Amino acid sequence: MVSTAQPTADAFFITVSPNPTADKVTVSNTGNSADNLLLEIYNASGQLVAKQTVTNLTGKTTLDLSANPAGTYFLKASSPEGQQIIRLVKK
Repeated sequence: MVSTAQPTADAFFITVSPNPTADKVTVSNTGNSADNLLLEIYNASGQLVAKQTVTNLTGKTTLDLSANPAGTYFLKASSPEGQQIIRLVKK
């Protein structure tokens, strides 16, 4: 069974760049304002390695991954409006 979620009118939509990255990534919201956005970064084993709360993401914020080893990570962005997961690669 395949299912696709349709965004609601109040949904946020984030993008991450650069990806892959060497140290810092910029998280941009290209949708509606995201209040109380929780950004969590997980490693490939599913362990939480970083967490940041943004009270109102209408533009951009930066996440520093320089303390983490090279590998694959997952950025989970969640708010009352929904959630989104993006795969990140750190060189």
